[in-house]
Amino acid sequence: METSVPKDQVAIEFYLGIHKSDQETIVKHGYVPRRIYTASNKSYISLRVNSAEAMVRAQELFENRCVIDKQTLLMLRFQFTHKGFSHYATSYTTSAEPHAPFAPLLYKFMYPTDNEKDWGAFALHADLPLNQTSENGEVLIACEWLLIQ
Repeated sequence: METSVPKDQVAIEFYLGIHKSDQETIVKHGYVPRRIYTASNKSYISLRVNSAEAMVRAQELFENRCVIDKQTLLMLRFQFTHKGFSHYATSYTTSAEPHAPFAPLLYKFMYPTDNEKDWGAFALHADLPLNQTSENGEVLIACEWLLIQ
């Protein structure tokens, strides 16, 4: 079930390209599993603030495993509310994370060799819930499936 968030409550929107064959599993479990959507030797899901960049990232991620085009990909748009963004940006991974012990669950990529371009790329060191609410019922994350035009 998709949840909508009023625009004034959205802190940031992220996009993630999903292979259509994974949609049923993702919907069944209610989250995007980090183990599927991490790049080689990485321990995070790479999110983009631009849907076109998310498409490019998905093509890079799947390039050696299958053909990627508009017929094989879906796009997920995640809206993080202010509380949702704050929760993930201030929660930390454990020391059991081999690639990033004690890293924030969500952070922006900063490339030291390219100070002039904002890539709009974020890392999430967790499974990504399709929809999440707080204990009080406040929306933290809302998700929508999009077709690629």
